[in-house]
Amino acid sequence: MSILKVNTIQNTSGTVQPFGITMHDNWVLTSTANVNSTADITSNWARHSDQSAALAGNIGTGMSQSSGVFTFPSAGIYLVQSMFTFKGNGGRTYVGVRHPVSTNSGSSYTNVCSTYGNGYMNTAHINVVCSNVIDVTNASTYRMKISYDVSDTVQILGYSTDKHTGVTFTRLGDT
Repeated sequence: MSILKVNTIQNTSGTVQPFGITMHDNWVLTSTANVNSTADITSNWARHSDQSAALAGNIGTGMSQSSGVFTFPSAGIYLVQSMFTFKGNGGRTYVGVRHPVSTNSGSSYTNVCSTYGNGYMNTAHINVVCSNVIDVTNASTYRMKISYDVSDTVQILGYSTDKHTGVTFTRLGDT
């Protein structure tokens, strides 16, 4: 059996190719909000490691965020996973999470992931997870938001030190 050991791998132009995942970034919603509509989450986002979560395990240059609009640090294939915890107020409530993405610097957005759950009891906790892969071919023009869609008044649970509601971005490789 042969063993191959190398220090670096370069492409044909001499650029060193990285091994493994080069970017992993965790974000949390830092406060609870009462909602009853469809809207983007435009405030209260914080990088999880900034919120006393030293074990969050962020890697590399992370995402940028301003008023709920996330921008990608570089082109590549990204796995985006959001997890929401809602608290229902009774009734026949559906709750949903969406991932709107723009390829034209935010002029228009298209939902690339939508997922829903429901809760029928007062104070029911409803967990909704939305997961998708995005091929970011141009980091300067791609944007992403996180949105909710609910049928009745519910709370989106947010905490600064525990990830009840948040999103994780992982760069899987080159585009």
